[in-house]
Amino acid sequence: MEGIKNYWRIMYEMRYFLAHLVRLDLKNKYRRSKLGILWSIVYPLGLSIIMGIVFSVAFNYDIVSYMPYVLSGILFWDLVSASFSGGAYSILGNDGFIRQCNHPLTMYTLKSSLVTLINFIISMVALAIWVIVQNPMNMIIGLVSLPLTLIIFFAFVWAGTTIAGYTCVKYRDYPMMIPLILQVIWYVSPVFFQEDLFKSNEIIYTWFKWNPITHMLNLIREPFLNGKLPGSDDYLISLSLVLIVAIWAYRINVNNKKDLIFYL
Repeated sequence: MEGIKNYWRIMYEMRYFLAHLVRLDLKNKYRRSKLGILWSIVYPLGLSIIMGIVFSVAFNYDIVSYMPYVLSGILFWDLVSASFSGGAYSILGNDGFIRQCNHPLTMYTLKSSLVTLINFIISMVALAIWVIVQNPMNMIIGLVSLPLTLIIFFAFVWAGTTIAGYTCVKYRDYPMMIPLILQVIWYVSPVFFQEDLFKSNEIIYTWFKWNPITHMLNLIREPFLNGKLPGSDDYLISLSLVLIVAIWAYRINVNNKKDLIFYL
């Protein structure tokens, strides 16, 4: 317990350095860009329009209701990709600081996670615009449920980024391998595909109902798209996934933090 208290004390003392790294990452991400941080809104909105048109024609969906469904899927999946794929270089990309300073390594995964979450919050403006135009009353419920959703997402992102960061340092094939794994998860999750496509097969539909990605997506879709709070099962399964990933990240940190410097 004393070790955990000391760990968080050090993290708190480094808060200004952490804030500087977050600002630096955000600044570098959009350096020399004409739209700058507005790309976090324009890109998912534009992609959802393209994907919405293609999928609505291919599967005969109502394009008006399907567009925000696609947009919410894009926003969440960008969060997952930024954690488990983009987070691969959260430690390796800061090896200069790590070699010179004795900071907790998870501070660098925390930095990447904060940048990811900030981009997600900004990107949510795109969904908010669509909801205000289509179903403005849903914004009230969406904003009420959003703080808890962001806390759950942040814990998931930080744990995922920590796993990715440590794994990439020790296994340099990780950045090439993880996109393939994420692609498989993408196909068996309702990121773009609606529920009716999963009903053709009982086994696939059972997976759909128990898939943690389904329930984490519901934390956004239920309030913003359907105008109701997420169900207790959505919160329970989402929190269970976060707990599993967090324990995994904790064990990786404990087992590797002392000798990881030798792999840099």
